[in-house]
Amino acid sequence: MTENSRRGRFFGGGGGKKNVSNLSDFLSPEEGNRVGLPPNIFAFDSDPTARTFIFGTIDNEVILYKSPGTSIAIKLDDVLIMDVRFLGEDTIFVLCEEGIVIKLEVCENALKNVGTCTIPLENGTLIDWRVSDVQTLRDNTFLYTAVKNEIFRISKSNLAIKVFVTKDDWNRAFQFLDESIDKSCRCILTSAKNPENMLLVGPDGYVVRCHDGKLEEVVRMQNGDGSNIRQLVWDSDLLSIYGIAENHKFTKWNVQFPHWHSRFDIKEMEGFAADFKEPFPTDTMFHLTVLKDVENNDDFIAYHGGKSEHSSDELNTITIRQGNRVAKFEHAGAIVAIRAFDDIPSDPKLTKKQGIFVVVTSNEVISIDMNTWKIMRPMYFYNVNNTELTCQFRALDVDENTWMRLLEAGKNHWTNLGYSLRPFPFLNTSTTFPNEANPEHSAYRQVHLTGHSSGNICIYASGGIHMYCILVIPTSAEFLGDIELNRGDLAFSNDPNKSLEQVAVQKVGDFDNYSDEKSFTITHLYFDAKKGTVIAANDGGFILSYDICDVESTMKDVNPVKISITKPSMQNTNTLIPRNMTRIVQAGYQPTHRNFDATFFQLCPNVPVTALNFNSKYNCISIGTDSGFFFVDLKHAKIVKKVDLHIDEGASEVATSSRSRLKSLKESVRQTFRRKKTFGKSRRGSSQSRSRRWRNSFSKRLANLNHTAPTLPTEHRDDSAVGMKLNKTQVESYGERQIEARVELAHSIPIWLVTCIQSLRFPLNNKSAVDDIIAVGTSGGKIQFFKIYEDHIEDYISFGLTKVHELRLSQPQTVLTVGLSCDEGYFSASSTRLIIITDLQTRLHSLPGFAKVAKYRLTAMEGLKICKGVVGKLRSSKDSTATQLFLILLTNNGKLRIQSLPNLQDQSSIKFLRDEDRLAMKSCILTPDGHATHIVQYTEFHRLIIQKSHFPWSNL
Repeated sequence: MTENSRRGRFFGGGGGKKNVSNLSDFLSPEEGNRVGLPPNIFAFDSDPTARTFIFGTIDNEVILYKSPGTSIAIKLDDVLIMDVRFLGEDTIFVLCEEGIVIKLEVCENALKNVGTCTIPLENGTLIDWRVSDVQTLRDNTFLYTAVKNEIFRISKSNLAIKVFVTKDDWNRAFQFLDESIDKSCRCILTSAKNPENMLLVGPDGYVVRCHDGKLEEVVRMQNGDGSNIRQLVWDSDLLSIYGIAENHKFTKWNVQFPHWHSRFDIKEMEGFAADFKEPFPTDTMFHLTVLKDVENNDDFIAYHGGKSEHSSDELNTITIRQGNRVAKFEHAGAIVAIRAFDDIPSDPKLTKKQGIFVVVTSNEVISIDMNTWKIMRPMYFYNVNNTELTCQFRALDVDENTWMRLLEAGKNHWTNLGYSLRPFPFLNTSTTFPNEANPEHSAYRQVHLTGHSSGNICIYASGGIHMYCILVIPTSAEFLGDIELNRGDLAFSNDPNKSLEQVAVQKVGDFDNYSDEKSFTITHLYFDAKKGTVIAANDGGFILSYDICDVESTMKDVNPVKISITKPSMQNTNTLIPRNMTRIVQAGYQPTHRNFDATFFQLCPNVPVTALNFNSKYNCISIGTDSGFFFVDLKHAKIVKKVDLHIDEGASEVATSSRSRLKSLKESVRQTFRRKKTFGKSRRGSSQSRSRRWRNSFSKRLANLNHTAPTLPTEHRDDSAVGMKLNKTQVESYGERQIEARVELAHSIPIWLVTCIQSLRFPLNNKSAVDDIIAVGTSGGKIQFFKIYEDHIEDYISFGLTKVHELRLSQPQTVLTVGLSCDEGYFSASSTRLIIITDLQTRLHSLPGFAKVAKYRLTAMEGLKICKGVVGKLRSSKDSTATQLFLILLTNNGKLRIQSLPNLQDQSSIKFLRDEDRLAMKSCILTPDGHATHIVQYTEFHRLIIQKSHFPWSNL
């Protein structure tokens, strides 16, 4: 088994002469924490003392989340994770198939595999880890688990396995039952107040008390309907128990353990049972969890189960009740676990609030604030893939005033949707892990934007230890057929005569694979760090703009400014109809408007947007397409300049693209799993291939989550045949087809397709006067420079543009970015260079004059192509005032290349991504401060810090 801690990766030296005294002072890479949630969560546990979460995934990865959002991960090979359990603050048991138990310890901010043990199982015996419990005795902690009619005890200290209750003792306790009855243990319930006693649930509702490994007494538990109890759960005071019956009703029972020679007493509390006689849940009940009420003795109870007129078979229902007060909600993901957390006040003098319920699903974590009966704001565990993620943008050094207004807009956003703003109480900062970063730190004020197929724009605070979601902008609200966001205030009933089936149920959570719409899909984003303006382009041909507004507004009809395109190369068939009705927009992000008319732009006909930029000084939006580029005045909703790009000077019409096609997750899944003909072969069942065994176990694990029988079709077996031979009849089933390697597909694109638009400041002629420049790069290697200036047009002030220069590279190549080798406002004619990064090379040009100074052809030297590039300013770890500029490049072999300036020599390469991970390469964002972020499996962000000394979380 291999360990994958969160420590940084190695970086090796590159070729060429080095022009820095000590490169290690500037490069100190370290892998950052995970953001979002791992895909396909299958197992979960929490430590109420340390307030930590542990997740196990179907991909056999274990992730620990600790304060405040710090994550530690380890990948376990050659095992199949079935469950995870905490045995103290620093010890985790990973429970795997075939009775394998792996012990992990939290040490030095990493998960370390310290040992393995295996429960001896008979051939063909399956273990259900749900029938287990943890108990602390004196100076050691034990895990108890049942395998049919045998109880095992596993020690935390040395992983010693002991048969706690033998088969003979168990069968002797139930010898009065018919031999045909399955006598397996159904539930294990240990006692914290009476650690020498535990309750074991057997067949037909019989419960046996176990005292130090000896079975003492057997009693039968049935509810008022005569249904047998199958599961027991302690109440919040650990004095009484809730019993769940086979008819999925629950009642409360009083338990008294014997003193010396007195008898064990357990009886139903009639008064409490009568209160719950009606209503009862009508659907299968699992995961019953109890939360203490700090105001009275009436517990909060949450469970997976229940039904209403709005319930759907595709959704899972969660019911929360306290006395006669009932609330219900539904979620699209499979329910993995429900946990209860008491409130821990930051000051002991403060009054304790009601606790929270945490519902863990296969793709989301939902928290319910029982102080207000509202869903809590999804900050730390916000699913990145709430709908398909389509584009990203990162902005640094957000203006301090804009940052505070952005945070306030986030509070207004969640408040208006009915969410609770209460902070997550499970985060405990009194550990060895660092506290949250200082918001006044300039590196803290960063935002990360994501665009989604539903038209939503998510804005994350990305400068702290953990990225968290500030707010969501639903751009679909500007059009007909908009997709509404789910609310956070639960609908509940206080009517004791109202049956549970009549309680209104609502859908909660942000994950929804079916709420996307092609026309709403966000294709490009831009965030202005000075004003907070958000510019977005969607697949419906609209350019949208949003500003922060501190008061609510009444918006009139949406009348977009149409941008006519004379000779479009290709068109989108997606169409959107603007909303033509008055609506009230709450304080926060609102459409940019003039006299309450939203200022939007529409491309006519609808052509794909390929580049987007915004110059806040002139309120100029620059839009690049495959048919030309356009400059529009956002303030006055005017089109200032249009430039059509066509074939000129005998140039070839097409150029080979250096970019690979990347299918979406849904398309990949559709083409990965196909119906195929399978012919059975005569072979013994004991020689099953590992791939089939994994697939069958995967099906079984999914069935355990949803508590239904496995549904994945498999090859038909004849159980009566000797050796379990497969039928030789031809059967049809779903099989996994190997995904073909996606190579560079040479598809044709126009050489005039705009690939980048950058706003720059450098002198054109007079070295002492700096001009505002907009550079437009194309896929054919041509770069045009436009000077932008203030212009008086009739009765208002707008801007004008003049083309001042054009660069043509020697061969067609995609221009990725254009930048300067200096900080903004610090231009020097003797040292500042114009930097051009294409997919084939990096180039330097002198200013003014645009004369070529140097170039480095990465393709010619090493056969690599550049996927991303940025001009980075790295700070010395020894002297915070010492900085140096580098080029940070991501190449198609998954490495980050660091090139020095001004001689363009490779200084170092850092192994960052797997070269076959096209999704990560396409989604990767590099920032000038040495920060790299990419998507993993569509659900998480992973971060790499190239120079950790510059960041607030540098002590991780």
